[in-house]
Formats: sequence, C-alpha cells, structure tokens
Amino acid sequence: MSVAGRIGCIGFLGVILLVQLAGASTGGADLCAPLGWDRATKEAFFAIRHKGESGLPPTVVRLRLGGPDTVGCDRLPWSTGSGLDSTYNTRLRQLTRKLTPLEEDPWTTMPSLPQIASRESLVAIGDGRYTRYRVSARFGGRDGTIEAITYVDPTVRMVRHYSFRELQMSIGVFSFIGIPSEGGYEVQVPAVIPSKRGTRTVLQWMPE
Repeated sequence: MSVAGRIGCIGFLGVILLVQLAGASTGGADLCAPLGWDRATKEAFFAIRHKGESGLPPTVVRLRLGGPDTVGCDRLPWSTGSGLDSTYNTRLRQLTRKLTPLEEDPWTTMPSLPQIASRESLVAIGDGRYTRYRVSARFGGRDGTIEAITYVDPTVRMVRHYSFRELQMSIGVFSFIGIPSEGGYEVQVPAVIPSKRGTRTVLQWMPE
C-alpha cells in the first residue's frame, strides 16, 4: 500500500505556524537523524529517512532557533525530489560541511502530565479505519505543551533531546504512531520544545 504525506508542525505563540517537515512515506516509518546546527544562522538541521518502499532519499528539514517562529521548521526544497541525484548529494555536502554536530543531552523519554485530549473511534482513512488520538504532554522540563495526533496507540515519547544553553531552548525528537497505513507506522518529528506556560506545538502527519 502506498501512502504519501507530510508532517505538520503547528506552533501557538500568539500566531499559528503550519510547516511541512517531511515528504512522502510509502509503507514504512519516517525516522529522524540529526545533521547538525549552524551557529551563525541559529538553525538546526535533521534528515527524515523514509523506511518504506518509495526509494526516496532523506528529506532535510530546518528548525529556526533565533527568530519569532522558533517552533516552526520547514523542508528544504532540494531534498524533496523524486530521487537521489548529483544535485541532492552536492547540496547535502555543502550543508553538512558548515554544521556543528549536535550533542545529545540525555533526558527521560517519558512525558510529564500526559493527557488524551480527544479520542475518535474507527476514523476512515484510505481503505482502513483507525482510532485517532490527540495527546498532550510536557517534555524536557519545559512549561509549554507538545500535542501529537496519533493513531492506534496514544503513546508519545521523546526519543532524543538537544539543549542549546546559550539560546535557553531545546529540541526534542518525538516518536508516535502517526501514519495511518497498514496498521500504523511510526513517525519521528524534531521540534523546538515550547518553554512558556500556555504555549503549545502540535505535531501531525497529513496525507497529501
């Protein structure tokens, strides 16, 4: 079964930001790997690896750490094409050459104050029917809230954590069953963890 989609990251900080993070997923998980960060531009980069049958190269996504849209992130257009080619390889080398490796800051994967905000039974998507959850929780010792739209299983975990102490902020990589296909597949989404009480970031995979 082939399902194409994107991952959205919506940040609520007085304005709403909707940003595409990943490209397509066909019959497999979308997993996240760190590429590094640019100290000059205050941007962090990750690769979303598509483990399905699409044959697509990793989609490169950027998180902005130094601007008003710090909860947002976006796909780099050159990494969302139909396949691996010389342009992709050249631009990836040019990007990674200037990046500082991200140092993981170990933190518990378990959420604080998790809540199931909503539950919808047997939602019809494609040729399947799934239970859909909206889950909220806090992570990384921050006062803001991460929300995720999950299927089948409401579990949300922060599988990696990166601190930027000079910027007083941190990035988490969040894992949950977010792709409603063939019983459900895992997505791993990098996002700035909202630090202020009353702020939230919503993570959702959306079919194209």
